[in-house]
Amino acid sequence: MRVTGMWAVTVAASAVIGPTLPAKVPVHWGLDGQPDRWGSKWELLLLGPVVLAVVAGLSWFLDRRDTVKRPGDNEEPRRQVLALAMALLAFLHVMLLVHVGGAVRDLFAGLGAGLSVFWALMGNLMGRVRPNGTTGIRTPWTLRSPEIWRRTHRFAGHLMVLAGALGALGSLLLPGVFLLPLVVGLILVSGLGPVLYSFLLSRGA
Repeated sequence: MRVTGMWAVTVAASAVIGPTLPAKVPVHWGLDGQPDRWGSKWELLLLGPVVLAVVAGLSWFLDRRDTVKRPGDNEEPRRQVLALAMALLAFLHVMLLVHVGGAVRDLFAGLGAGLSVFWALMGNLMGRVRPNGTTGIRTPWTLRSPEIWRRTHRFAGHLMVLAGALGALGSLLLPGVFLLPLVVGLILVSGLGPVLYSFLLSRGA
């Protein structure tokens, strides 16, 4: 239901904003925040709904074939992480539409602030995600040891919340052209750090 709701948001946003857009719109932006490719508005309007439908279908398919999760485990945190991921995709779609429509001038500032908030929210859930094969820090070491899974995800949660908070703070101080690279860097560090941490735990470090 949550995933369907996020998909409906993208469809509704496209239906409402689409008629206000010109036939040709920017569909790609350079590192300086300026459009560097233009295309049909339908490319932009259909992007979000199609991406969400594909991701939702793939998640459903992989979940049905998940051999890692155990009967009786609380799956709600994992479902909440998936719902947040879908909400983030819906947010990105809406942000692109309102920017192209003229309601938001600094696209990168909006994207950076939104990514920071969603990343922090996901980090808040990460420590409660039980072992599974589709969501979380899935390394050979976390999948082999429930204890390494638990410690890695607690560490990941703290790191992601910190990264999100730093990104949100940056959104108050930096223009979008500097903010978005900062936020992407914070996400990469806080996403890859737990992978290394799980390896170190497996070595007894």
